[in-house]
Formats: sequence, C-alpha cells, structure tokens
Amino acid sequence: MIVTSDDSLEILDRVIPLVKRFRKKGVSTPLFVTLPYIEQSLDVFPLEYLSIRSNYKILYGKDVLKEIHIEKEHLRLQCERELKRRVLLLKEAYLEGERKDRFLSAVIKASVEGLVSIFRAIIFLYDLDQPKTKRQTVEKACSLLEMDPALFRHLIEIKGLKKDKIKDIKAIYTDYLNALRSLSKRIDTLEVGI
Repeated sequence: MIVTSDDSLEILDRVIPLVKRFRKKGVSTPLFVTLPYIEQSLDVFPLEYLSIRSNYKILYGKDVLKEIHIEKEHLRLQCERELKRRVLLLKEAYLEGERKDRFLSAVIKASVEGLVSIFRAIIFLYDLDQPKTKRQTVEKACSLLEMDPALFRHLIEIKGLKKDKIKDIKAIYTDYLNALRSLSKRIDTLEVGI
C-alpha cells in the first residue's frame, strides 16, 4: 500500500512504468490511497486494514497505520458478512459443480484462502496477542469460540494438495459448510467492547 497526498490518475500514470517493472519481479500491484481515504474506509474494510497493519514495512515517510483505530463492531460485522458470504458461495458452487470432486476441491481451496485473516480478527476482538503461525491462529480462535479446530486445521493443510489427492471431498465439503454456519452464528452473537 502506498499512501500519497494525491491519488489522481495523473499520479498513477507516472508510476505505471515502476509498477510494471515490479510486477515482472513478482511484486503485486500496490494500493494507492490517501490518508483521508483510509480514515473514511476504516468502517468498510476493517478486516483488510487489520491484515495490512499486522504485516507491513515502512519504506519511506510517516507510519499512518500505527495510529488508525479499528472499531471492533465494524470488524465483527465484516467477519460475520465474510463467513455468511462463504456459506452462500459454497451452496451455490455445490449446485454449479454438480457434486464433482475436482470442482468441490477447487471451491474449498479458494474459500479457505481468507479464513486465517478472519481468525486473526476474532483474536483481535478479544484483545489478545496474535499467534505466529496459521495453525496457532486457528487453534486460538477456535478455543475462544469453543469450536473444534480440527476441520479448519485440515482445510489449511489440504489447501496445498493437488485436487485429486484430497480424499472424501464431499464429507469435507459438508463438514466445512456446517462449520462455517456455526462459526457465523457465534460471530453474530459475539459481544465486542469498544
């Protein structure tokens, strides 16, 4: 993320060659934002700002992320929305994929991608220190919500497997859908302090 005082297209035009050069080296295209944009979008993207704030380096200038305040209720709402969206997408994909294992496997892998960020947000809602590994993050968040972490650990592990190497995909899909439903209900009723 690059925070500038001006994020007009004229400025973006000037940095296109630099962005192009970095993309060739595998660096993703940065977000260009202004400080007012950050301040006005904290309620809309609290999960994203929490993720960015948990892992960033200042290359130049002032640390604008250090001072931002993420409202816990906004974060809780976004976590709930993300989980419920995943439930809807899993059901829709199940119908579209006609129960085919390869398709269901791909859907699970795509859906699992952002789960760790949601688990980190849950830990943040409890004002606790963030664990160092994905596995520890899953364990801690599930413990806080009194859920069994085994399925989520398994999902993160199988994310790296080839689609045809995942066994019992329909059972995993069913368990995952039910776990997301349960998780979203717990987040829906979670009381957060300010």
